[in-house]
Amino acid sequence: MRETLLILILTFSLLADSDTRYIELGIRTSIINYTERNNQDQILDTEQSSLFDIGGLYLSYLHPLGQYSKEAYDVEYFLNLYASVSYGNTDYTGSYLASNAPYGSVSSTTFNSYYELQTNIKRITHIQTRSHYFILGLGYKEWQRELSLNQLETYHYYYAQIVYGIEKSFGNNLKLGLEIGMKMALNPQMDADYTTNASSLQESFDLGTTYTNVVAIPFSYKMNSRISFSTKAEYELTNIGKSNAIYVPDFPNSGDNYSFLEPDSQERSWHLYAGIQYGF
Repeated sequence: MRETLLILILTFSLLADSDTRYIELGIRTSIINYTERNNQDQILDTEQSSLFDIGGLYLSYLHPLGQYSKEAYDVEYFLNLYASVSYGNTDYTGSYLASNAPYGSVSSTTFNSYYELQTNIKRITHIQTRSHYFILGLGYKEWQRELSLNQLETYHYYYAQIVYGIEKSFGNNLKLGLEIGMKMALNPQMDADYTTNASSLQESFDLGTTYTNVVAIPFSYKMNSRISFSTKAEYELTNIGKSNAIYVPDFPNSGDNYSFLEPDSQERSWHLYAGIQYGF
């Protein structure tokens, strides 16, 4: 993860020598509702948060790649680099690992870390006071779920994404839009690390089909010729398919043999962004 961030920072620095670029820095807060279910569609465990429980920063850079004009419209191409990091607590409801206890037998607090990186190509078509755009890109997402001091789960994968958006200008300063998108995970995995004085479980699970549907409403206000305030309300629905099963004998030093897997799960997330974009 650190190496990927260093590459992104270096790329930002190299591109900063060009004209007419835009950089945006802002804050992000999230509401998380995560649920795992078994084959009978029964709830196994949940993670939930309220507004402002999880928050962090995002950074976005737009670098122009070219433009051309027709009689009725103008087209622009941009390279977009994006990075975000968020931290916070969720309320866990579930049961202890390998306990065979029912859902709800354990309630605790989970500390979460979220990291996301993207490299995108954005094509914008301007028609009078309207515009529409397509975004194609590749990204990386990581979610570290610290269930306790001795149990850590890390979900991570690269993904391909496509986004379509429309935008309407109101006067010279206001813009309001709507965008929809989809992210398809590439080789998604979950690394499990469970260690006690008596036993240890360190395994990597290959997750099933994992994809995210996204709907967002962006808004921007141009404060002057260089600076704009922007905000966005975003809803994400992520479905994670059941993983392969891994056989673990005598865990946790109980004399019993277990076959572990990561069950089907779904995450509903609401994100609110607010930042300042600077053109230079």
